[in-house]
Amino acid sequence: MRLNCYQPENGQIGFLLGNYSKKVITILSCSSCGSSDSLDLKFSETIELLPGGISVVGVLFQTQEDADINLIKQFCHKNVSKEFESLCNTEYLVVCCVSENVGSIIPKENVFLYNLEQHDVTLAQVNAESSPVDLLTFRITADLPVKFTTNEKADLLSTAISHIALLKQDIQSDRAVFQINNSEILMADEQLESLHTSLEPNDVATNILDHIEEKVEDSFSRMKGKKSKKKTSGEQVVDVSLMLQITQSPQKAEAPVAYYKSGLSQEVSFHLPVNAIVQTPGSTPACRLAGLFITCICRQLTAMTMCMQKYSANEICLARPYHFKPLGCDPFITILYPDGKTDEELESKRSQLHELLLLPQDRPLLRRCNAYRFPADKKGNVYLENTHIGLKNDGSDGSKVYLVHGTYSYHHYMQDKFNDDKWGCAYRSLQTIVSWFRHQGYTDVPVPSHRVIQQTLVDVGDKDANFVGSKKWIGSIEVCTVLNQLLEVTSKIMFVNTGSEMANKGRELAQHFEIQGTPIMIGGGVLAHTILGVDFNEKSGEIRFLILDPHYTGSEDIKVIQDKGWCGWKGPDFWDQNVFYNLCLPQRPKVI
Repeated sequence: MRLNCYQPENGQIGFLLGNYSKKVITILSCSSCGSSDSLDLKFSETIELLPGGISVVGVLFQTQEDADINLIKQFCHKNVSKEFESLCNTEYLVVCCVSENVGSIIPKENVFLYNLEQHDVTLAQVNAESSPVDLLTFRITADLPVKFTTNEKADLLSTAISHIALLKQDIQSDRAVFQINNSEILMADEQLESLHTSLEPNDVATNILDHIEEKVEDSFSRMKGKKSKKKTSGEQVVDVSLMLQITQSPQKAEAPVAYYKSGLSQEVSFHLPVNAIVQTPGSTPACRLAGLFITCICRQLTAMTMCMQKYSANEICLARPYHFKPLGCDPFITILYPDGKTDEELESKRSQLHELLLLPQDRPLLRRCNAYRFPADKKGNVYLENTHIGLKNDGSDGSKVYLVHGTYSYHHYMQDKFNDDKWGCAYRSLQTIVSWFRHQGYTDVPVPSHRVIQQTLVDVGDKDANFVGSKKWIGSIEVCTVLNQLLEVTSKIMFVNTGSEMANKGRELAQHFEIQGTPIMIGGGVLAHTILGVDFNEKSGEIRFLILDPHYTGSEDIKVIQDKGWCGWKGPDFWDQNVFYNLCLPQRPKVI
């Protein structure tokens, strides 16, 4: 039974992130918090990033000594201050120590519980789960209006912040009501019985899924009706809307009072784009959910005011929340970015967040365009993504699969209401590659149309002016040129004299996907394709290629695309044995 965690350097301490449920502490992830002197500050910074229901549940540190209870007591007495204990707001703190000779694997004998009230230490009982913890995710959204009148002498920012504080008070009062979208469920803090709701008093969070209805569309994308749907697998995300009660029961009859004040004034109004995440076990009592929602929203409003104070100058700078799952890890990470600031201006902030969250410093993972797309956000997407997922691969024994990293969109003939049949395959492969750089957050440049690609080649002097609007082919060299011009992405070119030589390129292609992870455009003869990966046997040299074919002209039907081989594994005989090929291998820029 072992826990996988990062290994802090000497003198450095890490946070363990997770949740508490039925006297069980679940550890989901970890983060860096630097030295013991900054524990309190780093605690607040870390909590601000976490979803509701997730918190700092422990700490870990490196030691050169053998782990025992006395060592843990010494560590806790020295590093866990009373201020830190009050921030934890729990009875126990998990303490893990990493021995130098253990590496990144923490055995269960090195996991302890520190009682924050009695200040004693016991050995923890550890169960290592091989599958992800089953958490139910709630996304609470609202567009909260802030409106006030001020005079020219008043401090605009201070006035706005004071009104946001009043708004928090309203949410913390009995005025806040939450509606589970696509259901009849309304809930308020500890008041399930007083609202019109189909939940029973003893229901838990997962029971909500039974009451959610999904709109069903027919093949012509017209509304067909509603169908009760119980989400039992996949991405379990429940969308929730925050509402504030306008009317209240009066305590006593009062006459209205009107005030009149003369003088110059300014009316200010804006909306706060609340978008908060709560992740909690499915066994959480439903009556507790509204309280978790309220706590999470108020925490986000506090973070918004702090962001406004930092970035506002002559005008109020609003902060907008973005949710991330960097490298696919749980839990969600929520970051507030100020409107009007570019990704380049926020690079220093992202670098600090990468360090805090133990993320690599050589790739963008927390840019706005890296934000997680929820199932509801993906509806209406006209392009299929990651069409290779679910394919069977009959590779040889001892082979290893090397695949494209991350997400790409499948671009092929006849899309975008544009007929490029028989001449636009390389254009479509280029579009797929650009989509990859967009999905991974390297650029926000739109996927270029055929005309933009042609104009780019004219602008750099590669083609004559009459190339724009033509049906002329392009090849790997032109793809490299456009990537460099539009995205500032460099590429390597691999030359292959005949298709038969592709069978000898396994090691080079495997290395590309292992290190760079970008889709490869290959052109030979009159055809172009996209290589998404290879299955390579180091000993025998056998190789298979994962091919995405841009010559497909049908609808966005994943079953047809996979069953008919438009996206599938191919052997070396797939390539024309008598023509030469050029491969464009885009290189991943080292940026964050």
